[in-house]
Amino acid sequence: MTIMNAVAGAILVAFGLFLISLAVVVFAKPAVAERFFMSFASSARAHYTEQVVRLLIGAALIIRSAAMWQPKVFWLFGCAIVLSSLVLILAPWQWHHRFGEKVRPILIRRMKLFAIGIFAFGVLLLYGVFSAVSPNAFYTLVGEKSRLHSSYEKGCQGKNLQLRRFLAACGPRLFTACDCSRARTPALPGRGAAGRRQSALLPPSPAAPLPPT
Repeated sequence: MTIMNAVAGAILVAFGLFLISLAVVVFAKPAVAERFFMSFASSARAHYTEQVVRLLIGAALIIRSAAMWQPKVFWLFGCAIVLSSLVLILAPWQWHHRFGEKVRPILIRRMKLFAIGIFAFGVLLLYGVFSAVSPNAFYTLVGEKSRLHSSYEKGCQGKNLQLRRFLAACGPRLFTACDCSRARTPALPGRGAAGRRQSALLPPSPAAPLPPT
């Protein structure tokens, strides 16, 4: 992320928090919010200050839009803000002042409805900044995962191939060695043969005397 992109993100976050705070002020202290709205386009200084702020926010949207949620929507919105601000800067500020005199009373009467709108836009702006995932980072992550999976499969195939080669080369020798060891191992005598061998080694027992007739 470049420094300009980070600065644009910080500007958008600050603007989103400002919109949410302004909506809260409308419901908490309507008189303060009314004085704030009545100051728009009230003088040449207020007019040009407003346009500079709008240019800053629009440029931040254009710069940051590629890394935001719904980038095309925010890019178009940023372009609209920048173009309208340039038109208002080039036009006489009295035109904006006369337009503001017609719009401000309507805005004051529907101030709470307007507050709900700016609150929703502030939340949407913060969501667009914080919930976005860079497409390049996403594709890099997917490519790295597929590369690791492919390397793991190749490693398993290589180990299986080595095992098959080992068994093919040494398998018959192992089986032959096992057969030879079995042939050289003497068989243990059974219980019958052991009994006969012990009886052959013992001396014959004397015959019992016959009873007298």
